[in-house]
Parts: sequence; C-alpha cells; structure tokens
Amino acid sequence: MSEKNESSRIQNVLNAQNDTGVQREILQKIFDHIPIMISHKDETGRLCLINREWERKLGWSLKELEENGRDPFFDLYPDAEERKAVREFLEAGCGDWACFRPTRRDGTVLETSWITVRLSDGSSISIGQDITERKRAEDALRESEQRFRQLAENIGEVFWMRSLEDHKVLYVSPAYESVWGRSPDHLKGSLETLLETIHADDRDFLRQVFHDHPGGEFNAEYRVVRPDGSLRWIRDRGFPIRDESGNIYRVAGIAEDITDRKRADERLKANAELLRALSARVVTAREEERTRIAREIHDELGSCLTGLRWELDALEKISSEGSDNMQAALSQEKVRAMIALADSAVNTVRRIASDLRPSILDDLGLPEALEWQGQQFESRTGIVCRVTGVRNDVSLNTEQSTVAFRIVQEALTNVLRHAQAKRVDIAMEQNTKEFILTISDDGRGMGDRDKSGPLSLGLLGMQERAHLVGGKIEITGAIPKGTQITLRIAL
Repeated sequence: MSEKNESSRIQNVLNAQNDTGVQREILQKIFDHIPIMISHKDETGRLCLINREWERKLGWSLKELEENGRDPFFDLYPDAEERKAVREFLEAGCGDWACFRPTRRDGTVLETSWITVRLSDGSSISIGQDITERKRAEDALRESEQRFRQLAENIGEVFWMRSLEDHKVLYVSPAYESVWGRSPDHLKGSLETLLETIHADDRDFLRQVFHDHPGGEFNAEYRVVRPDGSLRWIRDRGFPIRDESGNIYRVAGIAEDITDRKRADERLKANAELLRALSARVVTAREEERTRIAREIHDELGSCLTGLRWELDALEKISSEGSDNMQAALSQEKVRAMIALADSAVNTVRRIASDLRPSILDDLGLPEALEWQGQQFESRTGIVCRVTGVRNDVSLNTEQSTVAFRIVQEALTNVLRHAQAKRVDIAMEQNTKEFILTISDDGRGMGDRDKSGPLSLGLLGMQERAHLVGGKIEITGAIPKGTQITLRIAL
C-alpha cells in the first residue's frame, strides 16, 4: 500500500469518527430537550434511562428511583389494575399508542399517551406525551355537546345550524318534526329544501331575508305548509356564530311555532272590532236618544210651559181689573210668583235640552256651536275661553261634528275638574286632507299618574269617539306646562 493511500484511509476513518461524534451530540441534544417523555428499559425490563421531559412531567429522577429500591411502577401506578395493564403493554411492545394515568411525585394524576417499540438487543424505548390539556378540552367539548343536545332536543322551539358558505343545514333539533311535520333528515341539504316547505306567498320574502342577512341577525315571521296541508306560523330568529378570531363561520337560529299566538291575536283583534262596532252603535243610539229627548223637551214641554205663562199673564190682567183692591193685590202677587216659576222652568228646560243636544250645532254648525260652548263655559266657571280658526267652511258631516263637539265638552270638563287653569284656547284649522281641532290650557299639566287614574277614563272616551269617525287623538302635556289635546279627522 502506498503512503498516499494509507493517508487517505486514515483521513476517512477520522472523518467517520468525527461524523459519529456529531451525530451522537445531535441525538443527545434532541433526547434532552424534546418536549416528549422518553424512557429506555433493558432486556430485563429495568428502567435504565429517562430524558429531562420525563423527569419534569413525572417529578422523579432516575437516581431517586434507583435509590428508592422499589419498582417505580408502584409509585407511578398505585392502582394494581392499571399497573398490570401498563406491564402488559410494555411486554407486548406492539407499537400501538395507549393511554395511561401515572401519578406524579406530588400526588397529582397526569393524562398520558404512550408507545413502546422493541430494539434488536431485546431492550425497549417508550415514548409518551402529556395529553392532560387535550383530555380536559375533549371532556369539556363532550360535556358542552351533551348539554347542547339536551337543551336542543328538549325545547319546544326548533334549533338549527347551517354553514356560512354553501348554506348547508348542519343540524336541526327534533322539534322540527312536531312543527314542520317532517323528519329532521328532510333538511339534510341546502336552504332551498327549507324554502320548499314555506307558503308560496312567503317564499320570496324569506329568500330575501336570507339574501339580505347572509351572516345571521334576522327576525322574520312566515308560514310553513305541513304535509297534510295545514299551515303553521313561524317566528325565526337567526344569529351568527364566530370563531376565536371573531370571524363568522356558521349561522344558527331558533324557529318558534307562534300559530296559537297568531290565532289569539286575530281573535282579539276581531273582538276589539266587535267592541268598537258595539261602542259606535251605543254612541250613535245615545246621540239619537239625546236629540229626540231634547226635541220633545223643547217642543212639547217648552210649548206647554210657554202656554202656561201666557195664561198666567192673562190671569194677571183680569185680577188687576177686579173691584176689591186687596184681593186683586193678593191675586197679582200669586200670579207673579207663578210667572217667575214658569220662567224658571222654561229656562231649565232650555238648558237641559241644550245640554242634551244643542240645537245650534244642527242649525248653525260646529264653529258656532263651539263659540257658544266657550261662552257658556267662561260665564259659568270664570275661566277665559277663546275659540279661533275656520268658521263657515268646515267640511265635516253631522257625525264628525258631533264627535268634535263632545270631545271639546269632555276636555272643558277635565279642565274645570283637574287642570286648575286660568285660560283655555280652542283652535280649528282645515286643509285639503284633514280637520284639526286643538284644545289647550295653561293649567298644571298632566303626569303619568293622571294618564292611569280616573282622568284616563275620560281620555279613553275621547280616543274611542275619535276612532268612530276615523280620527285620532294626541294628548301632550307635562307638569307644569299645561295640557294640549289635538283631534285630527281625515276629510
């Protein structure tokens, strides 16, 4: 062998030794710092090598285990059954992962997963990882899913969930069958499958809701058609589900069957309309009866009293022509007293007839009737009352004029009883669309307690009267700024 070849061979050996040293150093570094537990057992099963992660996780060093003089499995696995399972797992060395729960030195239990492989010399290497956090997360997720299913499967509402991108229905609760009359498996598809169950008149509306709110946050009412042809009203509320970054990745919702509520609302509305119709008939009948009584009082009783007064006037003249001055004077005194009573009765009849149905309302119209009512109120109470606005071109029919007049009467009564006002203003205005009547005072104003107390009955009566002729009442006022009542009647 030449000197040159020998030198080359020696250099190759040295290089190989250097490579082996580096490789060993690399492997040692990995062994010491990898975040996985590694242990080596000889062919007899004695633990002869552990890495730093093994020591850190389980709390024992190899030296402490050796000095202990006991089988380390007694300390790591106090439970005999689990200790037996670990031994069988190590002896098998089949290369499959298995989960065990070793007890750390401080007494806490660690959830771990291990794999053991056999080496050619009969020894074995075990590799383990701490899965405590993963197990906790899995348990928490499993518990959360269990609670979710218990909730979703036991509520009367239908809980559903769909994907964001392709709108595929991912989950629908069992209540779907009782509400829709179909199996939940029916919805294992796109939203179009759901839309097929929607009433034809509501389908485009619901499709537009999904289009306008692709990420949830909607509240819609619609009808579904069950297989037997019956209809159910549904209130559906959607909301987004976000991931940890705040991005929407699913949409969920709760669909509630509100059919019974809808029917109850319809019955309530129908009953309210019947009550309003009855109230209108009662008001109309009362006004008609007032008009009849006022006319009879004015025409019949008024005529009788007027005739009586004429006769008393004639009797007074006859008695004044008598010869006996003393008797004549007594007769005249009696007659004058009777005439005064007759005058008082006539005035009373006129006032009662006017209160029942003022003839001026029928003869001259609403503006003149309100002017007369304001004057009567001011003279009777001392509260200044002014009427302003349109006069001769009010475009109201008889029923509307009567309602407006009665509302003014009720408002003036409330002012006298409750407002402690010094002035009342009644204003009328009219445009092409509506007649507006405003009654305002400078009294103490109206608080919330007034709106729920005895005064509220009068206010409710005004509102019902206005409703009968298609009008609306607006009541504003706050203590101590007075009160304003505004009546609007569409023309």
